[in-house]
Amino acid sequence: MNTIRAAITNISKFLDKIIRPAFDDKCKETTIIDGADLIDQLEKYIKKALFKSSTLFCTFDIHNLYT
Repeated sequence: MNTIRAAITNISKFLDKIIRPAFDDKCKETTIIDGADLIDQLEKYIKKALFKSSTLFCTFDIHNLYT
């Protein structure tokens, strides 16, 4: 379904501008951007002695938040 020119596209973009800073601020410590950031975060996690054999990882990718 193509929603690029949907009636709510501009509202979605507007809300993203308002909500994005709050989301990024609250989630920045648990968000991993790319492979290099993953390695940096794992090193910090290991140094805090939080990395265990029972540690679970979850990944997801949002392809199009507006749909």
